[in-house]
Order: sequence, then structure tokens, then C-alpha cells
Amino acid sequence: MHQCLQGLAPSATDFYTNAKRDAYVTGSLRVSAANPLRELLALRLARRAAQRWIGVLVVLHDLNLAARFADRAVLLADGTVAATGHPEAVFRDALLTRTYGTRIRVERHETLGRLVVHT
Repeated sequence: MHQCLQGLAPSATDFYTNAKRDAYVTGSLRVSAANPLRELLALRLARRAAQRWIGVLVVLHDLNLAARFADRAVLLADGTVAATGHPEAVFRDALLTRTYGTRIRVERHETLGRLVVHT
């Protein structure tokens, strides 16, 4: 087993195994805020796979993780596509506020060098 996968959810191990043999990978990484280290390791693994293979599809409900790791984002609202594109185009204050029904603010954090979503 790949060393960075030790201690990750079984789905991350399955993801890595499938990514080594398939041209396009989908699947649930089952990331959870209960363990931020595992969450980040799983998403870094997905990013590495995307750099080596054709494509990776990850479904996330954490807007900060999606903003941080996605090359492309699809925002769903009531089962339909509300926006798609680069995270900087999709993660907009007004669009997220309207989609989720609560005030959301997005900023480019200069020190971190990435988008940060505030609820």
C-alpha cells in the first residue's frame, strides 16, 4: 500500500488503486472534518492522480476544500447546475448566498494564496 494512504479511509485506498489502472477516476473519498489531516491527505492524493491521469471527479460539500483543490467546480442548486467553471468564477459571494440562502463571503487570502469561503 502506498505510504501516504496508511490510516486513510478504505475509500481512499480504493481510489488510489483504481487511479493506477484507469484513465478516469470517480469515487467517494469520504473526507470528514473530524480528521483534517486525513481530509487533506485524501485530497492531495486526488490532486496527484489528476496530474498523472486524465481526470478525477470528487464530490465535496465543504466549500473551502472545493475552492482549495478543484481545477473546475460545479455548483448545484435544487438539482440543477447553477454555475460551472474555475473556482474563482463559481465561488462568488452573491451566487453562493443565493444558492445556500445565507450570507456567504469569499475572499482571496493573500498569505495562503487561495480562496477562503466565510459563512
